[in-house]
Amino acid sequence: MDQEATSDAQPQARLASVEEAQALLQLMGGGVTLAALSGITPRRLEAYYALGYTCYRSGRYQDAERIFSFVLLQNHLDARTHKALGMTLQMQRKHEQALKPYGAASLMDLTDPEPVVRMAECLLALARLDEALGALDFAQGMFRRRPDARLSQRVEAIRELITKPHTPAVAAA
Repeated sequence: MDQEATSDAQPQARLASVEEAQALLQLMGGGVTLAALSGITPRRLEAYYALGYTCYRSGRYQDAERIFSFVLLQNHLDARTHKALGMTLQMQRKHEQALKPYGAASLMDLTDPEPVVRMAECLLALARLDEALGALDFAQGMFRRRPDARLSQRVEAIRELITKPHTPAVAAA
């Protein structure tokens, strides 16, 4: 009898977990963050972000990745942290993984061309040249709304790397 009660409780517990997860996803889709639900203040999240940034600046990319991932778990709506995680992954040569946070950052701020340019860099590193050129074209269009001379020069340099034919070095005779 005890086994029957346990086996009946398991599906109900799973059902409650699924329903709770669906409710949580609905809240998060509506703009509620885990930080807000768990009482983590924006000031505390900013302190975590600053710690991640310090790790990034000092070359401790694995630590920065863990911290930025935690901050994003708490607040999935912060484009700046998505971009920071992408940069951290890119510095570790995790180019494929970096595309997701860069993509999220670019969708959250349609006026910021930097994540799109960084996506192009990752796509170039992955030898996905046509996609990299597409990202560069998109970034170029974004410069009309938000000019950025430094990024524009970087776009041209990347484009040149992709489109210019490379001649092999001639061995000295």
